[in-house]
Amino acid sequence: MEDLKGSELEKAIGRLDATAVAGFVQPSGSRTAKEVVDTLWKSESLLDKHGTKKDWPARRKSFIANVALALTSLDADAAATLQALPDLLNTVDINFAKILDQTGKSAGAALPPITQVAAATAFACQMLELLEKGAQQDMDKGPELRVKSNFSIGGRIVNPDTELFGVLKAMGATVLLLAYQNSWLNKAGEVVLPSVLHRPSIDEIEAVQSVLSFAAAWGGWERAQVRARFDHRPFEYVPPPLPKNTPAGITSILDVEPNHDVELVDYIANDRLLARTHQQYFEMLASGYRGADPSLDEHTPLAPAAFVSFEEKHGLYTLFEYYSYDVQNDTKQYAGLTLMEWLRGYAILRRLAAEIVTAATDHPCPQLAEAEIVQYLTRGGLSETAAHRFLSHCCLTSRRSDIYDHPFIRVGEDRYLFVAPSQRNGILGPIIVSALNGVGATVQRKGTEFEKRLRKEIQGPGRKVAHFTKKRDKEEYDYDALMVWGNFCFLFECKNHTLSGGVIQLAYHARQESVSHARQVRRLVDGLLKHPDMLDDQLPEARGKLLVPCVINNLQYSVPDGVDGVLFADSSMIKRFLHLPVIGQVGMRAGQEPIRTPGGEIIRLWAGDAPTPLEFLRHLRCPVQFILTRNHTKCQRILSGISEYEAVAGGEYATSDVEIASGRAAAMAYDSLVPLWSEADWAGRLTRIP
Repeated sequence: MEDLKGSELEKAIGRLDATAVAGFVQPSGSRTAKEVVDTLWKSESLLDKHGTKKDWPARRKSFIANVALALTSLDADAAATLQALPDLLNTVDINFAKILDQTGKSAGAALPPITQVAAATAFACQMLELLEKGAQQDMDKGPELRVKSNFSIGGRIVNPDTELFGVLKAMGATVLLLAYQNSWLNKAGEVVLPSVLHRPSIDEIEAVQSVLSFAAAWGGWERAQVRARFDHRPFEYVPPPLPKNTPAGITSILDVEPNHDVELVDYIANDRLLARTHQQYFEMLASGYRGADPSLDEHTPLAPAAFVSFEEKHGLYTLFEYYSYDVQNDTKQYAGLTLMEWLRGYAILRRLAAEIVTAATDHPCPQLAEAEIVQYLTRGGLSETAAHRFLSHCCLTSRRSDIYDHPFIRVGEDRYLFVAPSQRNGILGPIIVSALNGVGATVQRKGTEFEKRLRKEIQGPGRKVAHFTKKRDKEEYDYDALMVWGNFCFLFECKNHTLSGGVIQLAYHARQESVSHARQVRRLVDGLLKHPDMLDDQLPEARGKLLVPCVINNLQYSVPDGVDGVLFADSSMIKRFLHLPVIGQVGMRAGQEPIRTPGGEIIRLWAGDAPTPLEFLRHLRCPVQFILTRNHTKCQRILSGISEYEAVAGGEYATSDVEIASGRAAAMAYDSLVPLWSEADWAGRLTRIP
């Protein structure tokens, strides 16, 4: 994200230094007034979630007023939007305080703090194992391996990923709340439990569920207030009468729905990527890639020289897909580790999660000595320094609380609680990407490998492709890929776009990044229109053609109708469209290549025997995969209690599985939502190259 806690602007905000903050907008400054105001709205530094900052509301209000005063002469409209910010931030902090107050009154709060941690983590283990067993039983039914999002567990349709995330989120929030209340945070922000956990009793596990419910409410309010701040929108209340399913006693409900223009597009991209990642896993599994794993007691060199599991092979493949370059030979360190060290570290944790069995009298989460974990990692190819560094990155902290990425909680000086069930079925690629995002490590190459791959994929009958860099009027223009097809010239700007993984802040950042990418493409368009002679020695066929500006993302981030006049598509849909005319169901059996299900066709991408430029334009404008996912996605209304009388209504997306009938219904919707435009329709929207 652009303004991390370590940026100079964020540091100035944290100091409440109005002069320094306003200075970023001065002629020699690095930001506009709108950008500074946006950063203020989004800044975590202005919050006091735990009520530990002295006289904070008054000091914060004075600071914001001083910034607004300083910015008024530079951009009065931008400065005026700060008027609503102090009251909104007060509401945010007050509601966090109310949740803490309610938590303190709950039955579980009467337990000793360390017992609450023991019970909360044990309950999470129980729920994770229950979901794991139910999903496995459902998946094993039938002769084929089934790639599904949802499963029937005990007669109830559930999404294991969503359920697991909710359980782990509540458990992590509970541990962090207790850490703040009991000073269990060290200087590095790591949670450090004061003693080893015991196995909790049934009564203790039952009692702590009240604490977990308020931790879930904390998470609900956390996401709601982020949405309000990032959208610069004041809080609104659900008008009376309240919905019939409102819990007894609740008299007011804050209404904070997602901004669908931002979050739905981002959710669909993440969901498409996860679905593709799962499909790749099953394809590799069906093709017989699983072999015998080496013992964790053996010394195993890093991938690709050797692998500790089938999941590590799949992880390497997904990292290549995500980053679009030769990741296995990348020797650069990201937060002190190479990508292959990150991959091996999480691959070892997945093996440990499956193979370490605790004694019946021990806590369900293994509590391992630091030396023992380091030994496993060093036998797995990491140096001792890298092993300690990886372990530190995997610890629960005040800033990094995702248990999937950070399954360790420090216990005293040299032991770690390992939330093993969070790792047993983890898909390594997404976990590593999320972990790298969490430590602020950016894996962003120029993308030459991605550009080469795209140019290769778009080559074909009637399609001529070129790329070049030219200088005109002291300006340099770098064209990743230009393709002439029919009466159109497609300008493709390639971007290695990392997805948010469901983090709301990163979803908004992606949208801002898209605006910047569109601006870059418009500059390239202007270059061709002003200097069409740049094409004469590379792609003379493009002269006189209709110019189609596009951003092509390496991952599944497509935006229907594009951004600011530039189409936004992804390489996955391009490859799929150009090489396969049908989208339908595929069946997989162990040891066999995937086969198309007879009668499983959902939609044809081409009307004839070969694709046409107009059909291609339709899918660049909005890929059918986007509508397929959107039509199987609902925004579920979720009510989170803030106090006895107040609640917040948010929304979270959930996806149902694509069946033949539902897929064909989505295909019909696609036909009406995204009609096939004629060349004349496009000519009225595009500019012709001189």
